[in-house]
Amino acid sequence: MLVKGGFPLAPLPAALVSCGTVERPLALTVAWTGIVNSDPFRMYISVQPVRNSHPVIAGSGEFVINLLETPMLGALDYCGTHSGRDVDKFAVCGLTALPAREVRAPLVAEASVSIECRTCETLHLGSHDMFIADVLAVHAAPALVNEDGRICFDRSGLVGYANSQYFEQGKLLGNFGCSRTLLK
Repeated sequence: MLVKGGFPLAPLPAALVSCGTVERPLALTVAWTGIVNSDPFRMYISVQPVRNSHPVIAGSGEFVINLLETPMLGALDYCGTHSGRDVDKFAVCGLTALPAREVRAPLVAEASVSIECRTCETLHLGSHDMFIADVLAVHAAPALVNEDGRICFDRSGLVGYANSQYFEQGKLLGNFGCSRTLLK
């Protein structure tokens, strides 16, 4: 069946992007984010130029991609449906801005994963500008990190987004290479 509209590659992470400074933090929710390269490690966010945070990110070249778990869904949705021109989203949502290690943009203390980014290229694509960024540091809640120092996403209830709906992520189905045993 042919589908109409929507975005068929989903769900994507629903990320709370922080920018500005610890003293003047801004936040916006984006679902258009992901990895674009592994060496060097680069990620992207796509932001509409009309968004309040857009000129801050464009000017500083820095932002943090924060991933939240389901108990923070209200804050995540609020930051995507209200403008920082009208309200202090950190104050309304009870979010805490923390200093990052490599960028001036703040971490969000309530995030389970925070990824510090510095823009290396901006693509003007039409409705959105894509900020491609070098990943400078990755922070994760201790409960999500295994003994090898890797994030165990199956221990989380991170929020995903597709077709104007939120989803809880986190069920482990198998490891890379599982076809060796599944296809026997």
